Amino acid sequence: MKSSASVTRAARARALEWRRTRRVATESGTYFRQNSSWGIVTGTPMKIVVPSGRTRLVTARFTASAACPNASGDSGWPCYLRVIAKRGSNAPLVLYPRATGQAAIIASSPGYNHAVAVDRSIRLPAGTWVVSVQARSNDGSTAIYLEGWHFTLDMMT
Repeated sequence: MKSSASVTRAARARALEWRRTRRVATESGTYFRQNSSWGIVTGTPMKIVVPSGRTRLVTARFTASAACPNASGDSGWPCYLRVIAKRGSNAPLVLYPRATGQAAIIASSPGYNHAVAVDRSIRLPAGTWVVSVQARSNDGSTAIYLEGWHFTLDMMT
C-alpha cells in the first residue's frame, strides 16, 4: 500500500497536468464587411461548455490576410478585430488583452494585404459559451477583407 505522502504527491502531479481541448475553423475564401458596428466573422463561432462549479482557461488565435480599403479603393484605413465569449443573452466578454478600445487594430498600407495574428485568452466560469471573432471597419466607407483565415480555440482543463 502506498503511503499517504506518495498519494498526495501523485494527486498534486495529476492536478498540475493541463489537458487541452482544441477546436479549429478555417476558411480559404474572403470575409467582407463594410460597417462600423461589430459583426461576427462567418464560420468562427465555436461552442464550449464549462462544467458547473468549474472555470476554464480559453485561448484563441486568429490569423488572416487582411486589407481595409476605403470607398475609393485606397488602403491605409484602420479596421478592428476582437475575440468574444458570449453566454446566452448576456453581453459578450472580450478576451484579454483588451487593447485600444478592446480591439486589435489592422492598419493596412495602400495596395497591400497584411498578415494579421490576434492571440487572446480569458478564464470563463461555468456555462455554455460561444466564442467567436468579430470585425468592424473604421466607418461606413471603409471595408474589411479577411482572406484565408484560421481560428484556433483551446480550452485548458
